[in-house]
Amino acid sequence: MVSITMSTTSAFISSPTTLKLRKKSNTNKRSNNSLLKIAKAISVADVTGPVKETIKDVQSVEGLKKLSIRVSKYAPATIMSAGSFGAFPTMGACMAACGLGAVGGPLAPLAGPLLFSQAGAAASVAAGVAGIFGIGGDVPAYLHSLIFLVAAAAVWQYSAVGAASTLAVNAFAFHYAHMTTILSNCKDVTKRIPYTLMNSVKKIALVGPGLVMAMMQLLPRAMEFETFAKIGFAPPGLLGPIGGFFLHPIVPWIIAIASLVWLTEGEKKITSFILGLGYLIPGISYCPTMLAPYGLALMFMHLFLGLQLLQEVTPYGSLIPNPL
Repeated sequence: MVSITMSTTSAFISSPTTLKLRKKSNTNKRSNNSLLKIAKAISVADVTGPVKETIKDVQSVEGLKKLSIRVSKYAPATIMSAGSFGAFPTMGACMAACGLGAVGGPLAPLAGPLLFSQAGAAASVAAGVAGIFGIGGDVPAYLHSLIFLVAAAAVWQYSAVGAASTLAVNAFAFHYAHMTTILSNCKDVTKRIPYTLMNSVKKIALVGPGLVMAMMQLLPRAMEFETFAKIGFAPPGLLGPIGGFFLHPIVPWIIAIASLVWLTEGEKKITSFILGLGYLIPGISYCPTMLAPYGLALMFMHLFLGLQLLQEVTPYGSLIPNPL
């Protein structure tokens, strides 16, 4: 009986069908292992490649230009999210001064997981770091643009300082401009939206915040600095007399006229230079003195728009703009 069983078992093991099954199983295992190795190789290359390119960027002037724009692009949301992990001791005071905390509107359900949760903050920081190094394609851009949209529409809209306050209007202008400019560089967006329309929207986003703030200064009783003072706005700021001059009554006229000329396809070099400085001066002089993290985030929002405008008049291989 034992010999029959052993014989039967031996016959089953050595049968052609069993050999085929074994061969197929081994092939599948090798195939799966190969796929895992390929996936692993691709994922590593997707990370190491952009990191190497970023290291190269640091070593050249043109690379530094690209990197500075990329950093200012992803820094604002990354900085705000880092505050959730205790990176900024003034986070609570900053949120209170900005009147932030309440949410509302159609996008309110997204505010909790995106803006007020540890998971959302971690995702934002990870996406920001990845975006700065050029990792992940357009995925970091989509996430950060969504964060800007939700922050503006669901949080700042319901700020305790009032949606019509200068602080809130400034936040709306820069949040929506930042979101639009980020999306305008995403491949899927540019494929689906006609170039002429996308170009027009991007142009408005680039000069819109500066034009809005200039018009608020020109219109009677439209501008107030009390809400900004609550978060630490104290001119002239870090740039001293340059920051002080920026509050001269002639400056909003210059920015408003330059913005309109730039938007109407008029003179580009001088207007790009003026508008670029119009972002860099307040961004560097005023914003860092405000309560963190929003002061730092707002600084990078200014830099993101200003650097793009100044890039138009900065010669190849140089860091110094030349509008002439």
